[in-house]
Amino acid sequence: MIKVAFATKEATKYACKNWHYAHKPPRGSLFSIGVWDDDHFLGVVIFSHGANNMIGAPYGLTQYQCVELTRVALRNHKGVFVSEIMAKAIKYLKEHNPNLILIVSYSDPSQNHKGGIYQANNWIYVGRGVKGKTYVLNGKTFHSKHISDFCRARKSVWKNFKGTRLEFLQKYWDKNMKVIDTPGKHKYLFPLNKKARRKLMKIALPYPKSFDDGQKMRNIKLDLSDCTR
Repeated sequence: MIKVAFATKEATKYACKNWHYAHKPPRGSLFSIGVWDDDHFLGVVIFSHGANNMIGAPYGLTQYQCVELTRVALRNHKGVFVSEIMAKAIKYLKEHNPNLILIVSYSDPSQNHKGGIYQANNWIYVGRGVKGKTYVLNGKTFHSKHISDFCRARKSVWKNFKGTRLEFLQKYWDKNMKVIDTPGKHKYLFPLNKKARRKLMKIALPYPKSFDDGQKMRNIKLDLSDCTR
């Protein structure tokens, strides 16, 4: 029988290192849920505020009302199996965070992901984001927030620098730093009550059929602040 409960830092780190393509937990404060089949550890499902502390702003929500699903790090990713785990993890999250209204998550086309686990659990698809850039150093990727923090910490040098951001990083961080273009990620929403779901269904788009499919995300703001329990 599948069971879920709080995961320790050690269990979270182990699961992410071994069973997620990022090979590390996300940054920031985490709500990490461990998964067991009887006494057999299967991995973790992690919710957090991600790299964007304004993730709930487009929906009129505060940080305490909206979180991001940032990791599903499991030793087995078979469809029905993962759907059951996802449903139990969300239920557990709701029980321990009664003020939450919305969960946001992204599926990365660069990893050949279209969001199959979200589609299987009836998440709402709202489109693909804009293309971006990822900075890579010795095979390790750095989110844009890491890069911005680095430049901000050297503001006096950065504001007078005449080259590109990459050239700045190569000079003041590491000469081997590279930048690669990344496709826009698929965005999915999971409302935690019926009123929020009814509102969000108005902006729902058809599910992508492949990782390189999916409509462009529309710039629509929707107020869910009144969708309390």
